[in-house]
Amino acid sequence: MVAQLVKTKNVCDVCGNSRRKVKTYRVGLDGDLVRVDLCSEHAEPLEQMLKLGARLPNASPKARLWTFEEIEKEKRKQVRNARNRPQSED
Repeated sequence: MVAQLVKTKNVCDVCGNSRRKVKTYRVGLDGDLVRVDLCSEHAEPLEQMLKLGARLPNASPKARLWTFEEIEKEKRKQVRNARNRPQSED
């Protein structure tokens, strides 16, 4: 049995030229993303389009994870603030 080392190289998905350096893009529509490897020549229209587009904030906010110590500290802080808050006279 003979082992053979195979080195793979990304090539442009448009021209297939293995001598050009490629950049990988993830493009898609409505969350359906595909991976595309493009050389600088074929990536130019995509780069121009990306420069024209406005960056949108991430649609899904990240939830903050709290430790038990942080939760207890926040509880103590709220209790302390409630005690120090002047009572309104009705």
